[in-house]
Amino acid sequence: MIENMLENRIKNMISNMIRNMIRNMIKNMISNMIKNMIKNMISNMISNMIRNMIRNMIKNMIKNMISNMIRNMISNMISNMIRNMIRDMIRNMIRNMIRNMIKNRI
Repeated sequence: MIENMLENRIKNMISNMIRNMIRNMIKNMISNMIKNMIKNMISNMISNMIRNMIRNMIKNMIKNMISNMIRNMISNMISNMIRNMIRDMIRNMIRNMIRNMIKNRI
């Protein structure tokens, strides 16, 4: 009788131990899975953010470079045109003045 009780108690203890072990194993597995998922999500988010930031920076840099190049080219063209126009005007004026002076003298 007492033997049976003891045996049952030992059986129950062992079965409870095993049940608890399994439960804890499953709980740990799930918790680790969730933890890893969240960690991966966050790390992916951050890496994507950084990648996009860098890509946008480079894109903007190139765009600005090109636009500045074009702007400078146009402004140089215009300034050269104006400079040449003025130079020609002055040269012609002087030439005409000299020609007129010579003509008047003769």
